[in-house]
Amino acid sequence: MWTFDLEAHISFFKVVKQTHGVVSLDLRLLYVAGPWRMLFEKYKQFWETGDIEAFTSIIDPEIEIIMHSTGGVIDPNLWLERITAVVLSDAYAENIRCLYENDDIMVVHQITNAANGTRDAVMYVFTKTDGMLTRLETGATPLPPKE
Repeated sequence: MWTFDLEAHISFFKVVKQTHGVVSLDLRLLYVAGPWRMLFEKYKQFWETGDIEAFTSIIDPEIEIIMHSTGGVIDPNLWLERITAVVLSDAYAENIRCLYENDDIMVVHQITNAANGTRDAVMYVFTKTDGMLTRLETGATPLPPKE
């Protein structure tokens, strides 16, 4: 697992500040270097381009999907069929971003715009095992329509 040694980075930036007088730190750049980043990139590629192969390559065939609305478990094949239909329709996602990812978990937030004009802020929390997404819990909050 990739780790972040905060003390070492603080020491490094203190030296940079002493040498150059100013230091700018963007933690996102440090995070991007993590080796697990490729799962989010494939997830995002699926939403942005409809690349189903990119998505299915990171999904365990036995993924457990917990629906936020009922707490029930949905069949993985039915879920994949539904989400693929959404991605390939006039619906689209925006502001797709990874809030956190490591070897065990990937947390994604996005705004999903349905073809009928409804919008939701959606949170996906994936559990990861051996480099695959093995469990998903979702949560959605309705948003007002775009003007």
